[in-house]
Amino acid sequence: MKKLLNILLCATSLSFFVLPLAYSETSQNDSTETTGQYLSSSAITTKVKSALLAKKDIDSTKINVQSEAASNGKTIVILSGTQKSQALVELAGLTAKQVNGVTKVINNLTVAK
Repeated sequence: MKKLLNILLCATSLSFFVLPLAYSETSQNDSTETTGQYLSSSAITTKVKSALLAKKDIDSTKINVQSEAASNGKTIVILSGTQKSQALVELAGLTAKQVNGVTKVINNLTVAK
């Protein structure tokens, strides 16, 4: 139930921040992403976070997810943070890779000491 509430909260929060950007020509970040690319990468970030939340063994609170839309339309997801074991590090990477729209995952997760 807690994970479901986190997913709903994340999706609701995202809509308040992302939707106003749809009316601007480009996003207000330092990259060269267009608004459409920014919205797409934000949606993919949310999808990856939701997928990680759904995996009961993964401690998704210790994972930072970033996504970047390349000029060729491909989306790269970057994971950083820690997990309890190497198996969970690998599971998080595989989970992110399985999300629709993700073309590459850079898994910078480490095993917590």
